Amino acid sequence: MATPRRLIAPLALCAALALALGVTVTVSGAPADQAPAPPTRADTRTPPPENDAQPGALLLPLDAYKFTALDTHTIASAEDVLIRACMRERGFDWEALPPPSARHADPPNLRRYGLTDPADASRYGYHLPPPTPAQERREAVWDARDELPPEQRLAAFGENGATGGCWGEAHAELQRGVTAPDMSVLVRYISQAYDEARRAPEVVAVLDAWRACMAGAGFDYADPLEAFNDPAWGESPRPSARERAVAEADVRCKRETDLVAVWSGTEERVQREVIRENPGDLASFGAWKDGWLAAARATLDRD
Repeated sequence: MATPRRLIAPLALCAALALALGVTVTVSGAPADQAPAPPTRADTRTPPPENDAQPGALLLPLDAYKFTALDTHTIASAEDVLIRACMRERGFDWEALPPPSARHADPPNLRRYGLTDPADASRYGYHLPPPTPAQERREAVWDARDELPPEQRLAAFGENGATGGCWGEAHAELQRGVTAPDMSVLVRYISQAYDEARRAPEVVAVLDAWRACMAGAGFDYADPLEAFNDPAWGESPRPSARERAVAEADVRCKRETDLVAVWSGTEERVQREVIRENPGDLASFGAWKDGWLAAARATLDRD
């Protein structure tokens, strides 16, 4: 049985968002607005803090209420501090994950509207680039945890091998005094805003222009996400020549039609309306996120 490789609540939200936004995984390692269903390993790239002005960053208003991969890595590192102390009391060692870092990070929402980077399109098609050294180091720690001896595994993760033991105690400690809201409400707000923006006249028009551009290149796709999720891309661990050609045309057509700017601008407007109309719900989401992260950072500062 695999260990809990993701933080359950924040990344359950990401998984639900992936389904709500229609971004599926058809390629090994392809993004689904960041996550398959938890619990599983935390192997996404670490994005920068939300106020980072990194070139290529695409920030939307409701991002302020979501957990980034940097947030989840911060919480996981704080849990490791608590787990290590708990495991030592039980006579075991505990190898911690590498510390969280925003270096060499992809910008937020990098593939929200499909592929956008021409270099990635030419080299990898719709497949993800190879894992970074930082990703590989994290994976090595998780792989070692999967191979823990039974007695040590029981102490770490409890009888169900996933959410009990020292991990369960650490997870609960970091959320002590913090009330978790109904995150399905935030999922609904984000997915409804996405759908509303998708139906807006300016987005419909720019998608029509993108589709015509792709047809001119010899490719028939209804929209960028259909191209992104073509099942053919999942038939090989490496991109085919056709996959790269479609990806290159996709990115070029996005740039020629200004698709990302139009679509994201419309979604930003709709999300701001959601925030204005639902201040109480959004305040509870923000308080939960801020409280959990504050406890994690305090734990790391004491270590």
